[in-house]
Order: sequence, then C-alpha cells, then structure tokens
Amino acid sequence: MSKTNNFFVKYQESRFVEEKARVRLIEQLRHGYSNEARDLAHRMSICGDRRETSDNSIYCRQPACPRCKRAYARNQARAIQDWMADAQRSDLSLVTVLLGVADRAGDVPRMCVERRAKLTPLAG
Repeated sequence: MSKTNNFFVKYQESRFVEEKARVRLIEQLRHGYSNEARDLAHRMSICGDRRETSDNSIYCRQPACPRCKRAYARNQARAIQDWMADAQRSDLSLVTVLLGVADRAGDVPRMCVERRAKLTPLAG
C-alpha cells in the first residue's frame, strides 16, 4: 500500500471513529435531563446538513462536535499560515513551558494564571 493510500485509509478510519463518537454523544445528550442538553443534541444532529432556502451548510460550532472541530482547525491553520507567510526559518522558535505538577485537575487553571503572570514580564 502506498503512503498516500495508507494516509487516506487512516484518515477515513479516524473520521469514522469521530462520527461514531459524535452519534453516541448526541444520543446521550438527547436523554439528558436538561433542556440545554436536548437543545445541544438537536444542534449537533443537524450539523453539516444543507439549508432548504440556500445551499449553505448548518454548523453547530460546538467544541465537542468533530465536524466543527475540523473546520475550526482548518481555519486556524489557514490564519496561522497567512500570519507567518513572510517568516523565515530564523524568525521562528519554539518554547515549551512546564507549569509543574498539579495534585488535582481543578488546580490547573489556577496554575496557568499564576505562571502566566510570572512569564508576562519576560515576554515584553
């Protein structure tokens, strides 16, 4: 199998897995106890459908939706490519900031705020 075909097969498999997860999430939300959950299930279920009055697609714009997440990632990638179009290799660098280890998941947002406050003067 060529690299191109192998990539296509893996891409199709990942889309299939994402779509199954999307359908499961919609079903769980439909059986939720709140109106907000049922409303979200409805928005996600019609995501990607075509409008009757025009040929435009409907998007739910929810982060849990694989369809909208892919579209958002494509738009972000395009924006970054446009923003960095004139950049040379020497203009680019990558920094990894290690925040430390959190004892509880609930501590992570606080740690991010604290570390960002300490890093802001350095970015100046």
